Amino acid sequence: LVKYDKVWRAGANETTAITFSADTKLNGNDIAAGTYAFFIIPKENADWTVIFNEEWSVDEHDAWGSSHYDEEKDVLRFDVTPTWAEESMEMLTYKVDAAGITFAWEKARFTIAVG
Repeated sequence: LVKYDKVWRAGANETTAITFSADTKLNGNDIAAGTYAFFIIPKENADWTVIFNEEWSVDEHDAWGSSHYDEEKDVLRFDVTPTWAEESMEMLTYKVDAAGITFAWEKARFTIAVG
């Protein structure tokens, strides 16, 4: 359902947003406290690109899904290497724990280290 090499809102309907209550590091990259849109560019045979963008609100920024995505508003981008599980995760799932933020959907998995 999600096309390779296209910016994906990493969820359904509205833009997926994430809030950090303090300055932190994501996969070793600094990000300031605040709320960000979370996008992913899945790739068929390469690392996936994770994007944190300053335009996260439909009310404040007219941000709906990835239809108004503006690369110039990116705050942070980095690549992650997905792993492929045997079992399929039908419902898109994010888990936050000591390991970081783990993404699981269909057979794809990756974790963003936090801290």
